[in-house]
Amino acid sequence: MVSVRFTYIKISEGILVSAQNDAGNIQFK
Repeated sequence: MVSVRFTYIKISEGILVSAQNDAGNIQFK
């Protein structure tokens, strides 16, 4: 089950990074 938690954390980090990238793209436009 450790791998499941690790995967969930990585997915959460990916969502946060993508959200930050979207915010950055909006600011630079």
